[in-house]
Amino acid sequence: MDELMSQMRLVSAELKVSFCLDDGSFESEFSSSHNGLDEWMSVLKAKEGGENTDPLTLKVLTEVLRKLENIENMLSSKGDPTNLGNEKNANKIGYEGFGFENACLETGKKYFARVMIGGFVHKNIKLFFEAVDEKTAKITRISKFDEKEWASNVARYEMGAIRAKKQKDNDEY
Repeated sequence: MDELMSQMRLVSAELKVSFCLDDGSFESEFSSSHNGLDEWMSVLKAKEGGENTDPLTLKVLTEVLRKLENIENMLSSKGDPTNLGNEKNANKIGYEGFGFENACLETGKKYFARVMIGGFVHKNIKLFFEAVDEKTAKITRISKFDEKEWASNVARYEMGAIRAKKQKDNDEY
């Protein structure tokens, strides 16, 4: 586990994570979280190659629909009757996982989580993870569409860390 921990690169972040031990009952919730708009766009591009569409109109329509879908995801997760039992703030994020400031996990156990990520519109990402140690989670399953959102969120935090380091270095001179 120590080798895995050293391979995971995590940067400072602020994430709201709701999680519980995976008992197999969250599979349908996870399956329903896949982004239907992205799946539909992939099929459309494969069939027609996008030849009969105005690119600007398609891009605007896609963004509007994506924002509506994000709002729908937010509303449905707030009204979700399933209480996951644990709600903690994660203080680190990386492409492979995330970390908590305080110990709250059981090493080696598998969990289901809803992670609220920031950005222009907040989005609730559903994923499965395994506890590397009492503070560190390694993502084991995430939908390919949510993985893109996750990666862009990680990149946003990494850019913020780079800017902060640059500013600190400039202030020292």
